[in-house]
Amino acid sequence: MTFVAQKQKSKHQHYPVLTRLRKKAVKSLLIVAIALSTPAISFAETTVVAVLGDSLTKGFGLRKQKGFVPVLQNWLTEQGEDVFLINEGRSGRTTTGGLTRIQAVLTPNIDALIIELGGNDMLRKADPSIIRNNLSRMIRIAKNRDIPILLVGVKANKRYPVEFRSSFNRNYPDLAKEFDILLYPNFFAALYRDREQTRINYRFMLLDRIHPNSRGVVKVVNDIGPLVQKLIARSKLK
Repeated sequence: MTFVAQKQKSKHQHYPVLTRLRKKAVKSLLIVAIALSTPAISFAETTVVAVLGDSLTKGFGLRKQKGFVPVLQNWLTEQGEDVFLINEGRSGRTTTGGLTRIQAVLTPNIDALIIELGGNDMLRKADPSIIRNNLSRMIRIAKNRDIPILLVGVKANKRYPVEFRSSFNRNYPDLAKEFDILLYPNFFAALYRDREQTRINYRFMLLDRIHPNSRGVVKVVNDIGPLVQKLIARSKLK
């Protein structure tokens, strides 16, 4: 049984806030169990990061190893980071779905969390205040467990009404400031032709013009990677 499969089969929906000592003890037991089934991987000092997201996290339309999480995993490993990423991306997931899932995702061995949600809410023109509330509740749950967070946003383009666009786009920086968490404001930031982020370069997108292709994923990872390293560093200060 693989490490990821064990996490997905967890039936626990809630864990109380653990003391630092208890959390390390639980993680040590899990590491031993994992090591028995995956002898090629050492988790002794490994930082475990859950990536809670939608199809962008899942790697929609790409071979498994070409998706965002596997490519980011390889990039971090090449940088010398001892880290293991858990892909909790699901196509079609909204912030409401993320809120429903987060209790199960934050098992006691999780050291840090990346939240990449909101794109499907935007496509459905969900109320920006509801999106903000869902994200806020997820962040609070993680912070109550002393888990550092990287919030990854998306940007509403000019197809949407000005009022909606303004409210939606403010959610991510406002939440990052309110909770003092790391922020990557726009998942597609590295794929634009201009600094104002108004003209995306579709050479790096799939034909649906919604998801990055394999070349686009590499560009995204190269840009966001250093910020994920900061997240890892924060997790080690807990």
